Amino acid sequence: MMVYRITRKDDLLKVALKLADAGLQWVAMEHYFGSLAKDEAVKTAWKNRSVKKNLREGVWWLSSIDHDGAVAADRAYRLLLELWPGLKAEHLSPTHLYIYYKMFMQTYPNTKMDINRLYYLVQNLKDRKVIAHQSCSSCEKPYVTRAEQCRRNCGICEYREKLITDNKKKRKAKRVSSEEVA
Repeated sequence: MMVYRITRKDDLLKVALKLADAGLQWVAMEHYFGSLAKDEAVKTAWKNRSVKKNLREGVWWLSSIDHDGAVAADRAYRLLLELWPGLKAEHLSPTHLYIYYKMFMQTYPNTKMDINRLYYLVQNLKDRKVIAHQSCSSCEKPYVTRAEQCRRNCGICEYREKLITDNKKKRKAKRVSSEEVA
């Protein structure tokens, strides 16, 4: 287990309190902070966290085009690359995670996301349960998929294509029904 060292215990405690309030799962808290996670202030912050309903670990949401799971994953991955180009997953510190979470929520306030999905996205990239692709065949931007998934396009382009197809079907159905009435 790798515990990240910040120069002063007070600084580490501040980050722990912020991550606890954001709802980071207890397992991840212990991963980052070791015995400091058992500090009474951290336990209290976690119990009284402002984010009560957490999204859990896993990779199923990465492939879901019907809601914004794949879109959120691609946005999260691109933001990670933008914030820290070349940062390896094992070097994502608690401070990095908190900044990443706050930046994502500010940039994409209407996207279903929480700190645990960001944490586990990075962990799953490290564990190769999630694969990073260099370029979408449509928009040429990087994207991510589950390891067992085969997609040439990013979730954003696939979702856009799905919306276009759905709109065409609705217009056709509307046109057919108005012709039947006439």
